[in-house]
Amino acid sequence: MSRIKVAIVDDDHSWINAMVSFLKRHLDIDIVGTAESKSEAINIVKSVEIDVLLMDINLNGNMCDGIYAVSEIVNIKPLKVIMLTSLNSDEIIRDSFTAGAINFVLKDNYEDIPTLIRKCFKDKTPIEVVLEEYKKFKRDEQLKDLTSSEREVFSYLEKGYTYTQIQETLFKSHNTIKTQVRSILSKMNVKSYKEAIKKVRTGGLRIG
Repeated sequence: MSRIKVAIVDDDHSWINAMVSFLKRHLDIDIVGTAESKSEAINIVKSVEIDVLLMDINLNGNMCDGIYAVSEIVNIKPLKVIMLTSLNSDEIIRDSFTAGAINFVLKDNYEDIPTLIRKCFKDKTPIEVVLEEYKKFKRDEQLKDLTSSEREVFSYLEKGYTYTQIQETLFKSHNTIKTQVRSILSKMNVKSYKEAIKKVRTGGLRIG
């Protein structure tokens, strides 16, 4: 029997232990890692094979730190993320979906978690389909003011190319690339191309 690899991120150590004990009763679920902070979560995602990630929205006293973590994690690895929350807030739920989560569950309803894990793992849920389209829409929204040539330059910046590499790839002068990047930053109202990339990848969420 194929087991679903699950990791849990929550700053409440006792809650993690309780959830690990609860999920271990389900033979098709394998807990492959736990983390109590955003940095620990990112390290686990980079080092362990995970199918479904359970992420607490409120990490380390920051109401949105879990959301920010998801926005970074889904760009590292295409995971299915279920948000854990104690608050039934429409705004928080919307921001979670924008960041890349595909479902959420109230902690009080923890008994629903195994079923949600299985559904997320086996199928592309209707909400996933909607979210894929929504994330594409949010990406296009961030880039809507850029010209086609500026979008091309941005795509290479997003891939990690240096100015020199972009210059050689597109057969443009260094000054042309610099001018286009300045225009991109101005239109997107950001101070650096790294900030521009983060803004696009997070659907415009303000991340500190």
